[in-house]
Amino acid sequence: MKLIVTFKGTTQAMAWEKRCKEKGLPGRLIPLPPQIDAGCGLAWLASLADKKTITKAVDEHRLQYAQILELEL
Repeated sequence: MKLIVTFKGTTQAMAWEKRCKEKGLPGRLIPLPPQIDAGCGLAWLASLADKKTITKAVDEHRLQYAQILELEL
């Protein structure tokens, strides 16, 4: 299982990537998996083991996203 974060638009995805790199957060941008219908063609992929770290960063840094999902890839 992987952690997938989706975004409403490309601007959100790029801002997320920038902030995560600045803060040393795990994961990377990937093309949106075909199993997911979301607003933009990008998603953040991280290990499910990093879910707590990612959700904590969302709260602390007010990162914007559409959904946080668990998905078998």
